[in-house]
Amino acid sequence: MPHLAAYAGLSYNNFAVDQSFAGNNASFEETGYTFGLQFIHPIGESDIKYIVRAGGTYNHIEIENNNGDITIDSGHGLGWQAEAGLVIPFSDKFSLLPSVRYRSLKRDIDINNVNTSVDLNYLSVGVGLSWSF
Repeated sequence: MPHLAAYAGLSYNNFAVDQSFAGNNASFEETGYTFGLQFIHPIGESDIKYIVRAGGTYNHIEIENNNGDITIDSGHGLGWQAEAGLVIPFSDKFSLLPSVRYRSLKRDIDINNVNTSVDLNYLSVGVGLSWSF
């Protein structure tokens, strides 16, 4: 299938909060790796294409205090994501990718010796760069 390909990348998402169980001005970060399959197809006669992605994540959740120190780390684990957007080419190799993505990650964290399950689900809007080789 000429329009089907694999993708892989790094991800970083920050969720800053004023107040939480982790203290004032804590920061929740989800970082790790993304991978999966993508389908890219032209829109009519235009150079612009649409993209649909489905795949996995291998991410972890870190909680940082207001000094930037990591106080809790869930360790890496598998999650999933689905994405849809556009591919706007700049050249034969580089493209701009505005998209909407849904992600889900379930991890356990240890808070004061109490194991707590965290179920992180969110919708995000972003713009990425793609390099084809």
